[in-house]
Amino acid sequence: MTDVASNRDPATREPVMRFHQLGRSMLLILAAAETFLLLGGLVGYLATQQVALLIVPVAVGATLMVLFGSLTIELSAERVRCTMGFVPGLLSRSIPIDDIVAVRTVTAHKLNAWGIRKVRNGWLWNTNGFDAVELELRDGSVFQMGADRPEEVVEAVRAVVDVSDGTVADAAAGAATDDATT
Repeated sequence: MTDVASNRDPATREPVMRFHQLGRSMLLILAAAETFLLLGGLVGYLATQQVALLIVPVAVGATLMVLFGSLTIELSAERVRCTMGFVPGLLSRSIPIDDIVAVRTVTAHKLNAWGIRKVRNGWLWNTNGFDAVELELRDGSVFQMGADRPEEVVEAVRAVVDVSDGTVADAAAGAATDDATT
């Protein structure tokens, strides 16, 4: 379920839009892995009576679920911020609006879709599904953020950032084009 909060006061620097994605796929995979780790720990505990063999798998699984179980995209007049996990600010990236030159929807590769991943020319942060929003930055790199409804995120970014569907909509770029034609 995606929670969308919108239209907060720009003077307060609160997000114009906030998109929250619960990482159902990520949580399901981590829960399955946790089950196998716990079963292995239980077998080890029964053989050796060492409690650590039960505690360590639970602690590792819980930590991974907290770190990668959700993704929040916040859009304000000054930045786009992407936060992974349930602990605000622990795993986050903030991109100034002025650094964004293009925004578009993309589909993450099926074998490389969840978590924090290196992709060609940048990074992908995703917790669920394969749909993502790609921000192209001035330095030529990209940042992809998973979204349940990527079209809504793209529309919101385009409303704040003067970009189109993948081309630079920068006044300086337009001026350079006008100078070249006159």
